[in-house]
Amino acid sequence: YTKRKTLVKSNLRCHFYDESIMDWSDKGCITTVVYNEEERVTDVTCTSDHLTSFTVLMTLSSESNNGEEEASLILLAISLLCLLLTLAAVLPNKKILKMVSSKVNLMLVVALIFSITCFLLMDSFVSAEDDDQPSISCSVIAFLLHYFWLCQLSWMMIEAVTMYRAFVNVFDTHVSRAMLKYSLAGWVLPLVFPIIAVIWGGSQFADPKTCFVRKPIGYVTFYGPMALGVTANWALFFSIVRVAVKAVKTKAEQTDMSDLRMRTGQLRSALLVSTFLGLGWIVGFFLLMRQNDDNNNYSQINIIVRWFFIIVNAPQGLFIFIFYALLNEHVRSYWITWIGRFLSRKSKSVKGPKKIPRSNLVTVKVDDQEMTSIPTARTDTTTCDDRIERYVNREG
Repeated sequence: YTKRKTLVKSNLRCHFYDESIMDWSDKGCITTVVYNEEERVTDVTCTSDHLTSFTVLMTLSSESNNGEEEASLILLAISLLCLLLTLAAVLPNKKILKMVSSKVNLMLVVALIFSITCFLLMDSFVSAEDDDQPSISCSVIAFLLHYFWLCQLSWMMIEAVTMYRAFVNVFDTHVSRAMLKYSLAGWVLPLVFPIIAVIWGGSQFADPKTCFVRKPIGYVTFYGPMALGVTANWALFFSIVRVAVKAVKTKAEQTDMSDLRMRTGQLRSALLVSTFLGLGWIVGFFLLMRQNDDNNNYSQINIIVRWFFIIVNAPQGLFIFIFYALLNEHVRSYWITWIGRFLSRKSKSVKGPKKIPRSNLVTVKVDDQEMTSIPTARTDTTTCDDRIERYVNREG
């Protein structure tokens, strides 16, 4: 995700007044900008290779440019919709819900839904004023975003562990009370870090310009756990993909699979694993670390990295919907069967009850009154003696 464009950043540059062109010029001037996080001030040092009068010019511009804001919002909205569709596609299937891996996937989906929702709401509480005191609503959003991002990371790690046990450690994959232990690690453990941040920073733990935890506090309560989680996921990713690629290659040799089809299967396995583990977060980690650096914020490389992060991470919900709902054989077969039954019942209700021809009705007399009834079996006019005689003759 990218920073919000309501946050206005200043681009500071040293200039001197060039009388030959009657305008300001930065030729021969070197600008050094140092931002002091604790005092929240920016120190600017100008170095010039000529003796002249110079000054610092400030250009105001939004931090998010080149369509980053719009791309983030569109992709996040698509992801949120796809995550909700994933829940709607999987929850009715009770057979899938019995598997621990499916429950872990759903918990990851829920964590993503909450984190995306909080991020989309964050812009409403960001302060554009030069105020160091965050509002209560901004502090609440910062706490929730801090918590749900760590929950998202925790469930990605749990997803990596379950995949590792299924692919690599094939034997002894049973874990007693697995979902209880996973839920404690996925929902309870991440709560510890935002609480530490609130105790540490008090009412100042959130930055009113971002509605997120301040950096000095975040180094311990957010960036540190994030770095450990992403590193662990990358280590497990290589182990899982190595086994998955080897399995696809073995299957290709046994079934005469073409080389192109084999490579496609290997690529699909790698994309599936990386999608659920959120490996693109390693890019976002470094972007978060450098977000207040004015020298790097507007560099071309930093813009390219931000775009890469947006394209890889923002559509994560879409990737999960494709791999876990559309390409999942169990989910597809369930809904194909359900739609078939639904259409069958609908066609029967439209046609109505089947009409019985008049010729098939039987008229009988009961107490000298004629009554018409539907025969329940084939009408036989022979008597019991006739049937016995026919049976004896056949035996003879």
